[in-house]
Amino acid sequence: VVDELPLLVADDPVEVLLPSEVRLYLVGADDPRLGLYQRLAALAFATPAGAPAADAPLGTPEVARDDPGPTAVPPTEVLRDRVASGSTVMMVAVEDGEPVAIGSHQPVQVDGTEISEVVGVATLPRFRGRGLGAGLTSALVEHARQTADLVFLSAGDDDVARVYERAGFARVATSCVAERPSG
Repeated sequence: VVDELPLLVADDPVEVLLPSEVRLYLVGADDPRLGLYQRLAALAFATPAGAPAADAPLGTPEVARDDPGPTAVPPTEVLRDRVASGSTVMMVAVEDGEPVAIGSHQPVQVDGTEISEVVGVATLPRFRGRGLGAGLTSALVEHARQTADLVFLSAGDDDVARVYERAGFARVATSCVAERPSG
């Protein structure tokens, strides 16, 4: 199976303002809530856009447990090491003391040039439609551009790409991701 995904670059970044009650924070490697942020992302990605906003609060036992369960996120210690080394820069959006959206950028050096990929931007379903993903993406791009010459991302589909285009990204190509059938 080959998925064709829109490839976008930060072309003319737009400052997208978040609602006044939402604050953004850079996540440090020593943040005790790092595992919680990973579970937020797993929960947000498990509920597609347009699905009913029936997510459980992050404090419920099935979401707040120490073991994140069978998800595709790296173990917390691996993520902690990536944040500590600077290979992952993570931001969290917080409302009323609770995380509601998460995202990262991952800077790398390629032939002496720093580039950074925006990854894992996710908003809990009941908080969608308020511009949190776009505002978080805007802040990630602003942070990445402090050192990176190029900021890019690969969108999951055309609808997701349109959200990023509103935040100043431009489509430049299509990336193809091949998956081997299991078995």
